[in-house]
Amino acid sequence: MGKTMAPISRVSLFVALVAAGTLLPLACSDFKNAATSSGPDGSQGAADVGSGADVPGSIGDPDANADVPGIPVCTEARCSRLDLVRELHYPEGLGVDGAYVYWIETGNGYDEYGELARIPKTTPCLSADAGCRGVLDPHVGGFLVNNTSMKLGANDICYTETSAPSQHTLYCMALGTTERKVIFNGPGAARGMSFGTPGSGADGIYWAGFGTRASASNGSILAASPREPMDASVRTVVPGRPGPEGVAIDKNDVFWSELGPVDGGGAIYKARGDGGALVQLAPGQPDPRTIVVHGGFLYWINTGDGSIRRTTCDGTWPIELLASGQTHPIALAVDASGIYWLDAGKSPEFLEGALLHRPLGGGPIARMMTRIVGAAALALDEGFVYVATHGSRAENYIDGKIIRFPKTY
Repeated sequence: MGKTMAPISRVSLFVALVAAGTLLPLACSDFKNAATSSGPDGSQGAADVGSGADVPGSIGDPDANADVPGIPVCTEARCSRLDLVRELHYPEGLGVDGAYVYWIETGNGYDEYGELARIPKTTPCLSADAGCRGVLDPHVGGFLVNNTSMKLGANDICYTETSAPSQHTLYCMALGTTERKVIFNGPGAARGMSFGTPGSGADGIYWAGFGTRASASNGSILAASPREPMDASVRTVVPGRPGPEGVAIDKNDVFWSELGPVDGGGAIYKARGDGGALVQLAPGQPDPRTIVVHGGFLYWINTGDGSIRRTTCDGTWPIELLASGQTHPIALAVDASGIYWLDAGKSPEFLEGALLHRPLGGGPIARMMTRIVGAAALALDEGFVYVATHGSRAENYIDGKIIRFPKTY
């Protein structure tokens, strides 16, 4: 007689079903049959899509925190949040690898710095003066800095400071060191960043230089090596863009969102990572921001109409509406377990933020966490979702946090 198999847990079954539903992870450039009956993840195009206003468990559903039938996605009815870090001063970037959680703070913008720091991701480190915090750069933000951003790669971490009036600096640091390199200093604000694929036509760190304002069309997509000294490897991949925002890389291609020169004139574009002709993938997008590539699809947030949308990387698949009716969607992450995003809630206080989830192949939206004050950034690992919060205006934004929440129960 053969070996007796151990019972399969609901989490293991969920992961197995997701893996089966998505088949093999595809790169955008690998997907060639967008006009066929099913997409890279097995979905059925526009007919398979529900919006946040229409499907059970959507953000407007009073039972949104209840279990989603057949999908063991964590909600507050079953799972508990864990504060990993407290007393942060306006964190704006977040990343996680196999061992650590990383974040970056802005500080107060004049006489108090923030930090680029990390902690082991398994153990809370709550106090600002606790010895368990590994400070990689103690002088982030501060005087005249009104925005920071961060991107964690396999071997490096890169981060930006945008200062008034409209000047930004890009720093990079090899993981395992505390020596930062100034990679670029130039005009305009910095926006989204993404690491390219080593050895491809889109290697290095890419970022969006917003320019002075979208209507001026003086933004650009820039790229550089994270290990080279200032300006030695910086190149302009795409010049003269009206308000570029989010950036994503897949193999040899760079994708970005841009606000456009007029309201409602945003769009999603792609180009070769080493330059080349522009391809418009999705015109007429209202204020598109964060953009993510996963499994043959390109996902993005539209803050103008509170929607989450996707298409394939060649743009021939219909633009799918994944969620609508979001108050202020602000962060987006996608992996084999689904689509995750943060809705910051109503301005100016942003006291009622939420973490939401939708399966890759279609289905109901689950509101995983609620009452998130100042929702800001999002990161994923195999088992957990990590959320950074700005904190509250009432506390002068010195009560920011990093929260960990299980994906499944």
